[in-house]
Amino acid sequence: MGKLGLQKLFVFSIFFVIVLIIPVIPLRMEMEGQYTTEKNILEKLSSSDSHLSVDNLTLPEIDYDALNDAWINQKVEMLIIVNDSSFVDSVTPLMDWKNEKGVKTIILSNYTEYEGRDKAEQIRNMIKEYYEKENIQWVLLAGDAEENLIPIREVYNPDVVVREGGDSEYLNWDDYYKPTDFYYADLTGSWDNNNNSIWGESVIYTGDTDEISWIPDVYVGRLPADNTFELSVMVNKTLKYETDPFLGNWMNRMLLAGGVSSYYRYHPEPDELITDEDEARLTEYIWQNHVISESNFTHLTKTTVSFTPSVPPPPNNLTSLTATSFIDEFNSGYSTVIIAGHSDPTVITDDSDTTYYTNGEASSSSNVNMPSLFYADACTTSSYDKGDNSIGEILINEAGSGAIGYIGGLRVNWYFQEDYNLEKLNRGNAKLFWEVFFKEKKFQQGRTLYDSKVSYMNSDYFERGAASINQEWQRKNLLTYNL
Repeated sequence: MGKLGLQKLFVFSIFFVIVLIIPVIPLRMEMEGQYTTEKNILEKLSSSDSHLSVDNLTLPEIDYDALNDAWINQKVEMLIIVNDSSFVDSVTPLMDWKNEKGVKTIILSNYTEYEGRDKAEQIRNMIKEYYEKENIQWVLLAGDAEENLIPIREVYNPDVVVREGGDSEYLNWDDYYKPTDFYYADLTGSWDNNNNSIWGESVIYTGDTDEISWIPDVYVGRLPADNTFELSVMVNKTLKYETDPFLGNWMNRMLLAGGVSSYYRYHPEPDELITDEDEARLTEYIWQNHVISESNFTHLTKTTVSFTPSVPPPPNNLTSLTATSFIDEFNSGYSTVIIAGHSDPTVITDDSDTTYYTNGEASSSSNVNMPSLFYADACTTSSYDKGDNSIGEILINEAGSGAIGYIGGLRVNWYFQEDYNLEKLNRGNAKLFWEVFFKEKKFQQGRTLYDSKVSYMNSDYFERGAASINQEWQRKNLLTYNL
């Protein structure tokens, strides 16, 4: 997670809610200081002087043709996109299940029939046609991000280059072009208005218009499978989770872990001074404002001297974040997880250099039949376009354990020092994700992710002019967190 200076329970699938717990509340109204129950109202209606006669009512004729047409020709709601026909059998059980639930779903692999300068544009144009004709809501990219499968779009986003002081992406990854599946969600225009084959340029580079509208039209998720075997593993885990979940306390538990992004380092130049930065401030805010009334939780923290975390009421727990505590807790089973710190594709750590989780631990995860929705507030843990060894991809690929969904960065992402309102970049993104999830009760993780991106762009932080979509680091954070 890159630093910018001072202004420098719930069971859910990839898309759809499986279990809803709806409280039954008796109807009760207060009228002129007296409480009136539903029964009282019915009694008053029955004794009213206004006599209603069913014989005098005229009912509209039922349009049976329209009803039959709506039933037989139901609009498509979800697309499952595969690379070719060899992948169809692997996703057919998922399509059948969605259709059984009443969500009309089809499998597509005929992207070559659509215009486009490359495969990604052909796939997007196919999605766009179904959105315009059928008003689809959901798109599942059933394949990894390599060019020979379901390629990801690389957009022009030189955030690490234009940042004052300079920076770079992990290893020798491109500093100018960054991958994102947002391309398949925002279907406005072509993302290349000036037809120079440089996608996603801001107004700074086009001179007149942003090539991205930033409003998602559909909710997009990806199963990053390299082959039919991996895809079957991911689909079977999803079906088990939705149709036959393991019932237990894990379904109503959340794991929150906040590390130290930086320890204080003095510098005579104010802009170069490094402050204590505790991500436990963020995770504490999330449990205090969104989790405590909805779920039990465990809060793991490592902190600087500048922050003392609050002790939550029982049965919730506050425990130290250590080299083993996160692994042990995660493997014990939690419905939802967030960890905030630093990382590369294979290791989650923080400024203390303590290793909290690795791709090795991910590949041996033992939360069997208790896969989590996992949110990593950290860099590059979900770089599924660069090989298959990232923490996020491994957790999704674990059969029966690991993660049922993984929200993480494909590349370097950003935070501001002294962001006490927890509103900027990584902290704002994470805070709003869990607000949309718990407060707005949007338990479909694809909807939560994309709606929280919109909430971020509509937040007071943007409205008061403190942030701009023309800033490359703002664009980066919105583009790089994917499902």
